[in-house]
Amino acid sequence: MWKYKNKTMPNIKIYGLNKLSADLVYSKIKRVFENESYAQHIVVTIVDSKVKDLKEISQPYLQLEIDCMKNYEQKLEKLKQIGMDIQVVELHEFIPKN
Repeated sequence: MWKYKNKTMPNIKIYGLNKLSADLVYSKIKRVFENESYAQHIVVTIVDSKVKDLKEISQPYLQLEIDCMKNYEQKLEKLKQIGMDIQVVELHEFIPKN
């Protein structure tokens, strides 16, 4: 299994926002992480979706998907600065294309 030096390849997914709002959140994520040593390994996925509760209220959220839970708390604390709900998912394996 491929892993970079710090044993995480964070994928931050944005759910439940329109393109304009998702792009704004992407910009915030970029600012929050741009000076971190692992910044070049972060990927952001914008998922074209609607997320609503049973009262039809929009409930957008971020999902932090990482392949190793070690030290994920630091990344989570940085994501909290965005001000959205966050879901943390452990990825069991990442298989690169080459």
